[in-house]
Amino acid sequence: MQDLSYNKRQQKERPSIRQIAAQFLRTEQQTQMEPFLQYIEENKLPFSLARCNTFESRYKSKCVFRVEIALGQACIKDIYSVKVFTADDRNHFKNPKEPIEEKLNHYLNHAGDEMADYYVQHMSYCRGCGKCRPGVSLTIREKTYAGLCACDMYVMRVTNPSENDYEMIKKFISARRRWIAEEASAKKAAVAR
Repeated sequence: MQDLSYNKRQQKERPSIRQIAAQFLRTEQQTQMEPFLQYIEENKLPFSLARCNTFESRYKSKCVFRVEIALGQACIKDIYSVKVFTADDRNHFKNPKEPIEEKLNHYLNHAGDEMADYYVQHMSYCRGCGKCRPGVSLTIREKTYAGLCACDMYVMRVTNPSENDYEMIKKFISARRRWIAEEASAKKAAVAR
């Protein structure tokens, strides 16, 4: 019998996020993450293994956020990130630049200054995965940023979040869920007409 790859073994065994955290993160990182995991449980946010070392929460079939431990398949110790989605256009890197800028600026202008500034500080930059290398340039809130990852354009990524980061992450999660609910209501109303 052939050994299963780490990824396939994980998909079969379905370990919890705490089990994966114990395997790859230092005790203080696990302690830092614990209140966030309790927040997920208390708010009954669905949370499951999405792919190697990555857990995902969906709402009305839309991705809200992911927690990626050990850079996913890279299995690098002592690093994890929380990614909160701001939109649903999964093929956005194929679209012209202007609609992306318009969508992000529209989202950020409605988020308020504190959240918009935080988002800009935590934009994903190109890591050379090949889809968008060397990244794209976008003008966001009247400032141009170069080398942004087009694959994760609508994602706010926080690596090894602090307690203060988690407070902002929770605000983004609430905003994302509210946006999804509003979009679903608008679609339902349009169909009813």
